[in-house]
Amino acid sequence: MYLAGGTTRDAELTDAQVFRRRENGKLEVIGVNLARAMEGDERDNLLLEPKDRLVIHRNPARSDPAAVKVEGEVARGKYPLGEGMTAADLVRVAGGLKRGAYTESRI
Repeated sequence: MYLAGGTTRDAELTDAQVFRRRENGKLEVIGVNLARAMEGDERDNLLLEPKDRLVIHRNPARSDPAAVKVEGEVARGKYPLGEGMTAADLVRVAGGLKRGAYTESRI
């Protein structure tokens, strides 16, 4: 990882895999926790062998954050879902209600 320039901020460091081809031709997949390996935990700081492939995935929460969609008498669109966001917050983020929105009733 050092020679590759490190990881990106979207990297999922707790669940990576090392793909290793054994002498008998079988492929072995070894799960490693890179966060612990970088902290010096010897169980996860696997000694790599020639032709090993290390695969580090993206953390989906960072690379594709949760979103909500709003439709109706508001500015339609997809908006990021903030922590603790309410329906009223979403309407405000969408630019508020349109003039034709019916506001006298709650569902």
